[in-house]
Amino acid sequence: MSARYSFQLQSGNGRRPLPNKIVLGQRYDESTDEVLLKLLGFLLLFRDRLQIEPRLHDQDIPFVPHLLQLDFQLHPALWAECGECDAKRLNKLAVKAPDAELWILRESPAAAEDVYRLMEKHKLRRNRYNIVGFDEEMFAELRDRLSPRNQIFWVTGEFEPPSIQFDFNELWFEAPFTHLKF
Repeated sequence: MSARYSFQLQSGNGRRPLPNKIVLGQRYDESTDEVLLKLLGFLLLFRDRLQIEPRLHDQDIPFVPHLLQLDFQLHPALWAECGECDAKRLNKLAVKAPDAELWILRESPAAAEDVYRLMEKHKLRRNRYNIVGFDEEMFAELRDRLSPRNQIFWVTGEFEPPSIQFDFNELWFEAPFTHLKF
C-alpha cells in the first residue's frame, strides 16, 4: 500500500443511506485517479452489499474487482472496473460473470469513448457493458482536492439525464457525465 484515503460520507437522500466512512488504499501500481474512480463508482452505483476490492472465493474468476455486489447465491450481480482495463479481461468478465451488470468507469468522456472503440475493435459481446466517463474538469478538480482525510455529502447521481451532485471537502460539484452502453 502506498497511501490510504478515508472518506466520511453523508447522504442527502434518506432513502439511500451510505456507510458513515470508507477507506480506500492506493497500491504502489495505482494512481490517485483509480482511487477517485472507485470512490465515485461506489457512490454512483451504491446498493446493499456493494464491496470495494473484495477477494472472490470462486476459482473460475481469477480477477479482483474494484467494486462488486454478490447476489444471495454468492455470484456476481454487479462488477465494476475503475480505470484502465484491457479487452481480454472485459471479454472474460462477460463469460465468467454472465448475469452480472458490468461497469467500466473512466476519468473523462474521451477515455470512455476509447474503451467503447476498443470493445468494438475486439468484437466484445454486445448489450453487456455500461461505460461511464466523468466530466474531465470536475475530475481534475477532485484530484487536486484529494487529501488523506476527506468529507463527502452525496446529493444525487442520476442516469436520466446522466448527472451527479455532491460536496467534496467543502466544494460543490454538479456535473454531467457520459453513459455509454455496449
